[in-house]
Amino acid sequence: LINVAPKRSREMFSVVRSFASPIYVIFFVFVGARLTVSGMAWWLWIIVVVYVVFRTIGKTAGTWFGARLSGADDAVRKYAGLGLFAQGGIAVGLSIMASTHLGNIRITENLALGDMIIYTVTATTLVVQIIGPPLVKLSVRLAGEIGRDVTEEDVIDDMTVGDVFSRGVVTVNEEAPVAAVLRMFSDHDHSVFPVVDAAGDIAGIITLEGMKNLLSSQDSWQWLVAADVMTPVESVLAVSTPLKTAFDTLRSLGVDQIPVTADEASRRPAGILDVRKARIALSEELLHRRQGPSAATA
Repeated sequence: LINVAPKRSREMFSVVRSFASPIYVIFFVFVGARLTVSGMAWWLWIIVVVYVVFRTIGKTAGTWFGARLSGADDAVRKYAGLGLFAQGGIAVGLSIMASTHLGNIRITENLALGDMIIYTVTATTLVVQIIGPPLVKLSVRLAGEIGRDVTEEDVIDDMTVGDVFSRGVVTVNEEAPVAAVLRMFSDHDHSVFPVVDAAGDIAGIITLEGMKNLLSSQDSWQWLVAADVMTPVESVLAVSTPLKTAFDTLRSLGVDQIPVTADEASRRPAGILDVRKARIALSEELLHRRQGPSAATA
């Protein structure tokens, strides 16, 4: 069904899953009420052990050969079999059918063949459902898949401005003529420059967007200074500022670059946070985390 009619099969299986759980519960309640583990014959436990052993061999060997034939990765070939120990649907359904059709065949005076199958499937299901989840976790860990469902938001929450900002910054003295500031925009790959006072502290920022209004009035370039056209900043970003907070600040200011200070107490610029470069660094970190330690080692 999945291969012939994938869309319809998804819809059908979605409906089946909606009422499958109560059937499982009812089955195991009734079977569990009939099953007395201490009263099971010793030879039934041998069948359970043989069933589990050969089922395990079949799962792992079949997965290995299937992965090899399909050209799957080594991690799939080696570890996928460990994640297939859980038992449910088909085994439960077949055991119910067997108990219905084989209920009249007696194995012993007190045990029918159908009951033996029900007891065996129930006991093996109990065993594999206990060891299955830990083995799934182990297979995922050995395959290096743990921690690879990282989202961009997760990475942003873990990073600070210091992880992505560009060190070193070109500053503009607040007494610099506007003509000199315009030349700086043409000489450097920045759309924002920090304006510093005589002490070297940030007094504001000058943006290329904010300078556009002056391009048509060249007469004012010589007598206007940076302090006249800068945008005052009430707070600055520090190296320790969370990256999420920094992105929110840039968005609220409507700029792509902003000066960064060494710490929150300082007003001296230590670098520039560029959104474009920050996004590149963010994508690289996201890819690195999704690849996992095995890829990093390779």
